[in-house]
Amino acid sequence: NKKFYSFTCYKLSESFKKKFIDSFMQKNELTLTKEAYWYLVHNSANEYLLLESDLEKISVYKKEAITLDEIIKLLSNTSKLEFEELYFNSIVGKRSKIIGESERTIRSSSDAYMFLGVVKNFSKIFTKVNEKKPELSISILSKNYLPRYLFKQSANFELAIKKFNFEKIVAINKLLQKTELYLRKNDSNYVMIIQRFLLNFSRIVK
Repeated sequence: NKKFYSFTCYKLSESFKKKFIDSFMQKNELTLTKEAYWYLVHNSANEYLLLESDLEKISVYKKEAITLDEIIKLLSNTSKLEFEELYFNSIVGKRSKIIGESERTIRSSSDAYMFLGVVKNFSKIFTKVNEKKPELSISILSKNYLPRYLFKQSANFELAIKKFNFEKIVAINKLLQKTELYLRKNDSNYVMIIQRFLLNFSRIVK
């Protein structure tokens, strides 16, 4: 859908962007210091998808008031699209490619949490897909459940539909829980933790 894709990549006006941020903060009950708030307004992405990615990173970092230093750390240059590409490459790629791409994509502990959020979202999607698998063809399932802006991943999504079953989804969800626990205990080792997750994830899927 060209109209949808152009909207997600469209540069937002400052007033719309500010309203979007305010709405997100209120909905997620997040509080920022005044300096942190204005830094977020002026330094977060101006494209819809990238701004959404920036805000989702902040949403996992809940505390009384997020400071300017914390916002600067949380605003990584990595976009949600890169995390989603890493996810699909972990389904179809080789071990060496997964390791190399994770080193380029996961640049902070907040990136690690954000990537796990992407994996959780796809686990929910594939749960719904598996419920409909007996009734619908793979191409229809892909059309119905793959987010439209990820149309370039349609072949990988269809391959994943063939590979995924409920047993694998349960195993992935258990792996997610363990990985989040490791990350909370030692987030300075975020790259190694995510790489271990990706290799185990790839083994489960295959």
